Amino acid sequence: MKKLILIMLTSIVLLGCTSTSSIDSGNCIKVANRAENNGAKSGDDLYKECLDKQYQKNESKKGFWEKSAEGLAFFVMDIITS
Repeated sequence: MKKLILIMLTSIVLLGCTSTSSIDSGNCIKVANRAENNGAKSGDDLYKECLDKQYQKNESKKGFWEKSAEGLAFFVMDIITS
């Protein structure tokens, strides 16, 4: 039974890793540098806001199966560790 759980967990994690996309931080760096020159909010604050917006955008693009696989992976890890 433990082997089956381990195989399922591994396959879920692999599926989750292939469905994630990275955040383009280069664009956020450009936004932060422009703000430093214009005297608006601090560049660090704008950089963090930009990363948060991109992360939320990526999360909203996830489909039902991706969210379900992620939830199932956390559920299985919780069962195994308890």
